[in-house]
Amino acid sequence: MLYYDSLFAGKETEIGKWFMKRYPNEVSLVSEITKRFNHILQDSAGMFEPYWAEDQTKEFKFAITKKDGILQLALDPAAMFFIGGMAKAITDIVISDLIPNILPETKKCLQCSTVNNKIVKYCLQCGTQFDS
Repeated sequence: MLYYDSLFAGKETEIGKWFMKRYPNEVSLVSEITKRFNHILQDSAGMFEPYWAEDQTKEFKFAITKKDGILQLALDPAAMFFIGGMAKAITDIVISDLIPNILPETKKCLQCSTVNNKIVKYCLQCGTQFDS
């Protein structure tokens, strides 16, 4: 069993070194997903603690099931929390790191208060010409 801490944080294992060398950006995402998954598990510890003895390791399961002729993803509760941790990590990274870097600069029209992209010469709402 590989634990996150021994795989990446210590950088002492061969697989950890290999992964960090070839996929440095992904290591960062794995770290963020792990942090958020662990946070969600700690936040919900009351629900999970009865199922785990100290130092016990359990797998979580993803499965595909067919109901009413439709294939569907089926998750046990821990797998659901894992997907939640992934979604939270990706959302946080997109909101904090990506969106601020791709949003265009804007300017507000003095006539109608519409926010316009800084590169336009005329307000997209009312047509007022912007000063250069």
